[in-house]
Amino acid sequence: MRKTMLTMSWDDGSIHDLRLADLLSKYNLASTFYIPKNNIEGIPVLPIREIKELSNNFEIGAHTINHTRLNTLPRDQTKYQIKGSKNWLEDLTGKSIYGFCYPGGRYDKNIIEDVKEAGFFYSRTIENFRNEISNLHEMPTTLQFFNHKNYVLLANILKSKNSFKKLSNYHPILKINTLIKKLEYILDYSINNNISYIHFWGHSWELDLYDQWDFMEDFFKILREREQLFSFKTNFQCAFEKSKDHF
Repeated sequence: MRKTMLTMSWDDGSIHDLRLADLLSKYNLASTFYIPKNNIEGIPVLPIREIKELSNNFEIGAHTINHTRLNTLPRDQTKYQIKGSKNWLEDLTGKSIYGFCYPGGRYDKNIIEDVKEAGFFYSRTIENFRNEISNLHEMPTTLQFFNHKNYVLLANILKSKNSFKKLSNYHPILKINTLIKKLEYILDYSINNNISYIHFWGHSWELDLYDQWDFMEDFFKILREREQLFSFKTNFQCAFEKSKDHF
């Protein structure tokens, strides 16, 4: 039986990414970190030395220069934010940067074209409750590492694409009040339904703000207990596998 690809990604390049990286390494779990050069929202970004250190063991993706919402900018500034972030990270790490994450999940057709033009192989959105990659430059996610109220999740489903399918697949989650149980439901659902792809995402600064480190370790233990059922991959590895299958 083919294992379910399970990937995780972390946005904003917070100084808490290194603590998270240590925890991921403890359980030998792959992840992708999307890092801006600066963050206009005031969240401190990892220093250069720490970004280099992180890139030794994890995939690094671009997240613009200033973590700005691209759909608010003139086209020339959009191009600069996208291409500049790739150039900066490649110069810094000495590695190819394949992935890009849209800040705030804000993008349109022109922004997708700018991402492609900049040379990114794939780009990630914040669309939840998806288990397939149909477009490499609108790579979706399955659930965020944040315990949103169930009515917030329902609203998110109803205003998104394929809302009927998402409700059909995931309506039991809307009756579950704890994040760990929601995540476990997704794991079980993926195995029982031969799902090929799961993508969890979050922010290390939120883990620290809400003191969720013990919760994350508990979840990583669950993943390791079920390791025979999952293949832990970076975002790029998932995108590459899907490109072989469908594109």
